[in-house]
Amino acid sequence: MKAVRIGNDVRNILIPVTRFAEPFVDWDSLVDLKVHAVERNRRKYFVTPTTVYKEDGQLRLYFSAEDLQLGIYDILITFSIADPINQDGQQPKIIDIQKAFSIVEHTSQEVDSQDQFAVALDFAKDGLSYYQIWSQYFEGTQEDMIAWHQKPAIDAAATAAALELFIEEAENLRAGAEEVRERNEGLRSQAEQSRETAEGSRNDAEVIRERDEELRNQAEQSRETAEGSRNDAEVIRERDEGLRSQAEQSRETAEGFRNDAEVIRERDEGLRSQAEQSRETAEGSRNDAEVIRERDEGLRSQAEQSRETAEGDRQTNTTKAIRDAEFATQDANDAAVAADILARDYNARVLAIEEKLPLKADLLNGKIVVTQLPNELVDTTLYLTNVAHRKRRIKDGYK
Repeated sequence: MKAVRIGNDVRNILIPVTRFAEPFVDWDSLVDLKVHAVERNRRKYFVTPTTVYKEDGQLRLYFSAEDLQLGIYDILITFSIADPINQDGQQPKIIDIQKAFSIVEHTSQEVDSQDQFAVALDFAKDGLSYYQIWSQYFEGTQEDMIAWHQKPAIDAAATAAALELFIEEAENLRAGAEEVRERNEGLRSQAEQSRETAEGSRNDAEVIRERDEELRNQAEQSRETAEGSRNDAEVIRERDEGLRSQAEQSRETAEGFRNDAEVIRERDEGLRSQAEQSRETAEGSRNDAEVIRERDEGLRSQAEQSRETAEGDRQTNTTKAIRDAEFATQDANDAAVAADILARDYNARVLAIEEKLPLKADLLNGKIVVTQLPNELVDTTLYLTNVAHRKRRIKDGYK
């Protein structure tokens, strides 16, 4: 009996197969061929071979060491084949091979040769039936036996597509592995040549090594010196990195200030535009005041002429005419003085208003209310309003 040390694969279990005393070659005529190894002391411990080769007149089996434990193994072969005697179509058959191989604990116990045993696929009329042999290894009725026998075919039909995909992927992997193997073989040959060359150079390298050892000692001293310089450089680098980080923070802060200043500039530009509009409006008002002043000056000239005419006629006119002329002269003078005072005062107040245009802009934008304006600015606004009323009254008086 072939004996293999535990941890090793079981290889080349050869089982001669005959039918009608001739080597069996028509493997396609077998249906649901299954091969199992069963440990004799544990009837329920089944091991499926990793590879089953169907050769002319024999089966060649391989078992993985990962699936095997210590003990003696029988081999069970089950299949269906046409029964030439019963003519009932496919008939199931089971064959057991006693003590096919064993797994031993020590290498000294290994036996490389195997016992001679053969399998005949003939249907004998005597001996144990299929079910009698099957029941030695399994528990169940004949229906259970039939279901167990049919299960691989059912499972195979259910997984045919997955198996086909697996085979295709495996073939791709095999082709890739073959390319890798060929490439590695070429690399191995190159490496072998390199090894021989390196072996020839090793002795020379030993001489060089001794010389280099002395140079290494010198280099080690230089390295230690360089290491000190490197440490110093690392300190400087870390310091510079800290300065760079501080500079980056300062740059980011300055960028924030610049953005804030841009916002303030845009806001001030808006206020400046509003102030410019207010200045133009005030300039228009000043021009209107100048027109009024010039008109009042004309009225004063006319009154002066009337006074002179009234003076010429004073000797001949009545006391009432003289008095009326004097009143008219006085009114004209008062109007001229008032117009002059209004013009000078208006210009002064316009300048004061222009200085306070930002407050006016805040008032227009709703940032402050009238009660928050300075008293002089409120008084100025009221004064200009009163002057406008007086000018209107004077103008209406000469109509």
